[in-house]
This record gives sequence, C-alpha cells and structure tokens, in this order.
Amino acid sequence: MSFLVKTNKGGYKRIVFLGICVGVAASILGAVLFNKLTGGFSGINEELFEGITMIVGTVLLTTMILWMAGQKSMAKHLEDKVD
Repeated sequence: MSFLVKTNKGGYKRIVFLGICVGVAASILGAVLFNKLTGGFSGINEELFEGITMIVGTVLLTTMILWMAGQKSMAKHLEDKVD
C-alpha cells in the first residue's frame, strides 16, 4: 500500500484491498468445503495429512526465503522501472 501511495497510485488501494478480501473468503470457503466433503480426518489419516502439510509448508517457506535472499535489489529495480 505504501508503494502505491509513493508512486501516486493510491486509487489502486481499493483493488488491492478487494483482492485481499476475495483471497481470505476463498480460503475460508475452501476450508469449509474440504471439511464438509471429507468429513474431517481421524487417526492415521489425520497424522498423514498433518505431516504432508508440514513438509509442503516447509518447502514453500524455504523456497520463498531463498528466493527473497537472491532478490535484494528488486525494490530499487522496480522503482527505477516505474519512474
């Protein structure tokens, strides 16, 4: 949001906020549908789901951290490109 203000594009803040709201609503809807369709997990299935979810989360987070470490100059590059 601060980038939009800095670049005098404050009119896009509503679109960004709307995107955030749609993403949160879709996530909640997906969770509710998943729970209704599968009836929840119990026993070994619950443990497998939790383990796989933790591994996938770890891989995604590690990948994001490594990618961000390699993109230290991205903010300056984007600001130069916008100007």
